Amino acid sequence: MYFKLLKIEIMKLLSDMTAKGFRRAGARRGRRAEAQRTAQGAAPNFDAQETRTAGAAAKTVAKSAGIVALAILVGISAMTMFVGIFFSMAPALLTEFAWVYFVVYGIVVVSLCLISTIFIAKSAIFDSRDNEFVLSVPLKPSLILAVRVSMILASEYLFELLIAIPAVVIAIITAPGAISALGFVLFGLGFLLLPLFAFAASLLLAWLITILMAKLPMKNLVAIVFAVGFYLLYFYFAFSGGFSKLMLLAEDAAGYSDKLSGGILYPLYLFAQGVIAGKITDWLVFAIIAILPFAVVFTVLASTFTRILTMAKSERKKKYVARRLKSSGAFLSLVKKDLTRLVGKPMIVLNMVIGGMMAVILGIAFVINREQVFGALKMFEIEAGFAVPVGALAVIAMVYVSSMCVASASQITIESKTMWILKSAPISVQEILNSKLMLQVFVATVPVFIGSALVAAYSGAPLGEMAIIALFPTVMTLLVGIVGLLFDLKYPKLQWTTEYQAIKQNKATLFAMLLTWAYEGVSVLLYIFVFRHFASLMTYLIGLFAATILLTALLYRMLIVKGQRWWMELE
Repeated sequence: MYFKLLKIEIMKLLSDMTAKGFRRAGARRGRRAEAQRTAQGAAPNFDAQETRTAGAAAKTVAKSAGIVALAILVGISAMTMFVGIFFSMAPALLTEFAWVYFVVYGIVVVSLCLISTIFIAKSAIFDSRDNEFVLSVPLKPSLILAVRVSMILASEYLFELLIAIPAVVIAIITAPGAISALGFVLFGLGFLLLPLFAFAASLLLAWLITILMAKLPMKNLVAIVFAVGFYLLYFYFAFSGGFSKLMLLAEDAAGYSDKLSGGILYPLYLFAQGVIAGKITDWLVFAIIAILPFAVVFTVLASTFTRILTMAKSERKKKYVARRLKSSGAFLSLVKKDLTRLVGKPMIVLNMVIGGMMAVILGIAFVINREQVFGALKMFEIEAGFAVPVGALAVIAMVYVSSMCVASASQITIESKTMWILKSAPISVQEILNSKLMLQVFVATVPVFIGSALVAAYSGAPLGEMAIIALFPTVMTLLVGIVGLLFDLKYPKLQWTTEYQAIKQNKATLFAMLLTWAYEGVSVLLYIFVFRHFASLMTYLIGLFAATILLTALLYRMLIVKGQRWWMELE
């Protein structure tokens, strides 16, 4: 039964994320168009239906190829983030402290898996909209929990793969004999066990948060404060000490070997010893330490799963206070509605504000550590023989962060069952679309502008470059928001049971990020192979900024013209 349920979940996910979902969307539009023709008294056009069927098949193949290409692109883009870390650690593989390399690999995997699963676990397991239906089915709670845990864990393995590939490739290139055949086998098995550390902690925290939210008033506010506080602490430790310690570790692995071989990192030390030295006994101890906490947490959750889902939740009683009613326009009412829903849904908040939060934190971190940044750039200039303007570096960093701020890409999907209310209200489609885009401005554009302005003010760049530093990432958030909203209009995921599915399994969010990353990647390649021969980096960024403004304006025009038609076609 477990494998049957798991197969259903996997097939449903693949159906939504592949060309089959596009094909269903196209079929719905074709049926609506034919129904309109019939309602107007026209005879069914069977030749046109056959033509549309053939055309739909060709489009499906093309879209499938596009999805594969985008998946490859996002994989390469994600892996490049980890290449620098493992390349800096590669010299340790040629010393007696080669195990340090795989301890760092374990640190990266566990830390990133922890931050990516804690609130996803809460939404997908405890806050699913189909919990009542699932509890009515004669299935064991442990079986239901196992299927949901497996789906989240599978996504963690996919994410870990993007870290493991650069780590293994760089290890093979820089130190071909460092890992034996047995080491590769133990590394592969450890690949399956490493995320269990983070997942056990994520499940436990999600369980505790669910219980607290059920007992405390203002549960949404409690969840948001807890989540934002958790991310702030995470980023504080990452930016204040995490990255700098990794750089020091790369320079002096021997000096830090004692700290990495004991304490909380001891299980990772055992894993690394198994991979490098082939110590099976150490690796087995690591496996026990990885599996045991996960098994205990899962057992506890399975025994209390039904009680948690059915426990009474406290509700804050509101006292009515008579006050004068104030009227506002349709646009402001729509914006207020979206902001109210944003605050009332913790999962939505966490996924939408994280990019803007990172932008502000990066700006503050630059202000605090600006001397270290300038010193690092000076050292790079001495070693590499050419200088990188701090203004250009700031623009590149902030533009990359702004591409992850895709708040508008799930707004149509989240409407779901309430879409009929907007369609029946005397509101223009343009006002609806502008209100969705305004949410992007509040949660992405404004924070990115604040972070970019902080960097610009303390960069020491000329006034013209300061304007580019502050405005380029800001305009980029608008571009990302428009692209995400266009995709969500064209291919919404209207059938969802959890907020996690509505946001994380939404094609629009993924495609918006992928296309903006592709835009940034092509821009970088154009400069490297074409424009760097006759233009400085800052001059090129100014021209690219102008092109981005033009592209944003054109896509906004497309949103208003075609977006209105797509909105009317939605059911």
